[in-house]
Amino acid sequence: MGHVVVWGLNNYGHLNIPFDLRGQDVIEISSSWGAHSLALLPNGKVIGWGWNPYGQCNPPAGLIAQSVAAGSGHSLALTSEGDVIAWGANNYGQCNVPDGLKAKAIAAGYHYSLAIEPNGNVVGWGENSEGQITPPDGLVAVVVDGGRYHSVALTPEGDVIAWGANTYGQCNVPDGLKAKAIAAGERHTMAVSINGAVINMGSGTTPPPPGLEAIAVAAGIYNQAYALTPEGVVISLGAYDPPDGLVASAITANGYGGVAIGYITRPSRRRRAAWMNMERPAVL
Repeated sequence: MGHVVVWGLNNYGHLNIPFDLRGQDVIEISSSWGAHSLALLPNGKVIGWGWNPYGQCNPPAGLIAQSVAAGSGHSLALTSEGDVIAWGANNYGQCNVPDGLKAKAIAAGYHYSLAIEPNGNVVGWGENSEGQITPPDGLVAVVVDGGRYHSVALTPEGDVIAWGANTYGQCNVPDGLKAKAIAAGERHTMAVSINGAVINMGSGTTPPPPGLEAIAVAAGIYNQAYALTPEGVVISLGAYDPPDGLVASAITANGYGGVAIGYITRPSRRRRAAWMNMERPAVL
């Protein structure tokens, strides 16, 4: 756990962390294509902020969640009973959760939604202009993520499976790749190999520095991409560097910067760092 830390541009209120989140521990974050973000508190409460024309930052009253996912104009939550709750824009049916669906994981793409059923089957709904909600037959997944027009999944064996639009090579998975983490961006796919190497498929990111070892990656729109090291250091592989002194346990990205769970550890301000960051988010 940790506090919410944000950086980048303040388009659509990306940096305007709600008062209710200041100083709060958070267990999960998700940021989106449309510059809104969601945070999940230990008690299951969901708090949203940023771009909100469709109410995507306003979860249903009484919602208690165990996971969240932010799309462009819509949001998803997963309850402890396996129910998927959707709210916000529904112009492509991205909030029309299939009847009777039970899930163990969720992800939100641009105008579509994905879920993994308890048996590993991937289910999608919403926009399907490039086949992005139609996974390959027989796919069994443990992780799934949605990009703009493509999707990516990680199998129990560490295989990376990508489908949908491939204009920029975002679905061209290197032969033999075994991974432990994945992320889908607008025109790119990120993966962390089992030895910690960062792999980029598609366009829009900066090559990782030599010797970088990562445990997680985040991909947003345009050239937004980040890697998280085992020590909690966030490395920018695109625009908008994170704040100095950030130690993070989780990262996500949108088109205007990044969001992390963590702390700012400046030596002279150690005790007050997280709270001060809530009041004055770093913009670099």
